[in-house]
This record gives sequence, C-alpha cells and structure tokens, in this order.
Amino acid sequence: MVVALSSVLAACSSPTPTPAPTPSAGPTPTVAATGTANPRIYRYGDLVVGFIHSGFMDAGHLENVTSFNETAATVGVKLVPVDAGGRFADQVAAFHRFSSDPGVNVIVLDPVQSGGYGDVLTEARASGKVVVIEYRHIDADPSLYAGYVGSDFGLEGQKVAAAMCELLAKSQKKHVIELAGAAGDYATADRSAGFRTAMSSCGIDLATLAGTTSALSATGTEAALRARLTRTSDVQGIFAHSDEQAIGAISAMKGLGFKPGTNVQVVSIGVTCDAFKYLIAAELGADIESNPLLAPQVFDLALRTMNGDTSLPKWLPAQEGSFYAAQGRDALSCNACPGGQAQPSCPPHSIY
Repeated sequence: MVVALSSVLAACSSPTPTPAPTPSAGPTPTVAATGTANPRIYRYGDLVVGFIHSGFMDAGHLENVTSFNETAATVGVKLVPVDAGGRFADQVAAFHRFSSDPGVNVIVLDPVQSGGYGDVLTEARASGKVVVIEYRHIDADPSLYAGYVGSDFGLEGQKVAAAMCELLAKSQKKHVIELAGAAGDYATADRSAGFRTAMSSCGIDLATLAGTTSALSATGTEAALRARLTRTSDVQGIFAHSDEQAIGAISAMKGLGFKPGTNVQVVSIGVTCDAFKYLIAAELGADIESNPLLAPQVFDLALRTMNGDTSLPKWLPAQEGSFYAAQGRDALSCNACPGGQAQPSCPPHSIY
C-alpha cells in the first residue's frame, strides 16, 4: 500500500479496517483476455491509464490524486492525468480524447456530478477501454463500466448519527446542526439521508445550517455559525460533513462561549491530521473516516478486468474506520500525524 501523506493536508491511519489489496505483478486471469488460444496476460506495466479527476478542491481530493501518482510510480502503471477543475465539460472532453487514443487501455473517472456520463461511457466501451469509476459514484448503466471503488456515504452518515447518539446519551436536549457539504453533491445527499435514517434511535432534532453548503472551509463555516448561534442552549451537537467545517465550528463556538466536547458535541467525516489534534484535545467527539486513497483497489480492478476476470462486484467499498475522543490521548497519539507510524504498543495500521 502506498503511503500518501502531504506535509499540510495528510490523513491519519485507521486501526480497524482490513487493508486494501497491495498491487502485485497481476492476478492470473480466470477468463482469456482476448479469446485466443494463447491469450495475453497483462501486468501493471502494460496499463496506460487516462485518469480524469475532478480537481484539488479539498484535502480528500489532494490525497486521492497523490494516491494515484505514487501508486502508479511504484507498480509501473503509466498514468495520464487530467485535472478537470470541477468542470463536467472538461471531463467529457477528456473522455473523448482517451477513447480515441489507441495507446490508452484504461480510463479512471472521479466524477464531478452524478449524471450525464452515459454517452461517453458508451463511446469508451465501443473503443474497447476498461472504465473504472472512483471516489464518487454515478447514475449510469453499470454494464458500461468495470466497477466503482469508493465510500458508502450513506453508511458514513449512519456512523455519525450513532456516534452523536452516544455522545448525547445523557443530554435532555438533542438539538443538532448539520453543516452540509456542497449543494447538489450526492455524497452530501447520501450522508444526510444516512444520518436521518439513524438519528431517530435517540431522538435527535436536526436542522441544516444555511450558508455552509457552497464552501467547506473552516473560515466560511466559522462565519456562518457565528451568525446563527447566540446562546449556548441553542445547540447540543454539530454534524460536520468535513473536518474543515468541524474545525471552523469548534473555533466559532469557543469564541461564543461554547465548550466543544463539554456542552456541545462535534462529529465529523474525514480523519485528517488537523482534525486529529482536536480529537486528542477531546474537542471533536468523533471522526468518521472517508478514505480517498483508492488507487491500489482501482488498479487491481482494472488489471483483473483487462485479464478477463469478471468475478469482482460492481462496487468495491473503500476500507474505512472511525476514531473517538473517548479512546483517550494515549491511544489516539499512536496514529497522530505527522508521520503516522505505529509504535509497538499501537493498534496495527492499515490504509493511511
């Protein structure tokens, strides 16, 4: 597994999940890749991957791209990246380019939106390309691509709700404010739906804070939250869709007289190094991992598909865990950044 750490925006390791498969020289094909008597067996060095990513909008996307760059260099995959800058039209143009390029045999897409890819997927299949969707899922005929590698965002929302219920178990009031992700983003929609499905088990009263849906930054969240809250009795919990939002919320509430971790509980999705500091300080109650280091799983799926292996499911979930302030400083410090290297007394590392 490739370690993808940035000096500023690096995610920390999770002690619980099973590691993603480490890229190897390539699996033995279960079906002939070409249908001939002597089929070619593809190796990682034979893959030329057109990587259409959505851009560098946040820490997760940065680490996702880093994962692909470093994994490709390690296993010998030739990576041809395209930064779409969050623009759907640029992703469509890149698809056309790669579909018509005889040197490219795999196309990997980190989509900027859920719909609209049907035509380019059909074109890619007609051109004989193996297509893998990663990081965000799409609404398209699954027969048009080899598979999707990424998170279960609905499950992430359910994990947040379970953590919040535990943190508010002794609280008479359970007013929770949701700091949502980008408007129209399906990860946001799935996480919100998952949270709402699970929050009824403990009677959480949820309200979505307007003004944070277009920016996930800490400063934008802090300003929006300061404008919303006037009394410490207004809220007992904060559900943040990103660590950046959680950090902004903690800063805002401390300035307003709240005590994060005491009279208001904050649960986030991400598991970045910056957030880990707040976990250790017990100002962030829980952080649910959303793993962007997907390249090893993506390359493994692409290679198996090139070799005719159709045994893998259409959705390969990312390996993810959760961290809780209740684990205590000593346990959390084992995995704290920078470095993230486990000591002998620490739980085993897996993905970050």
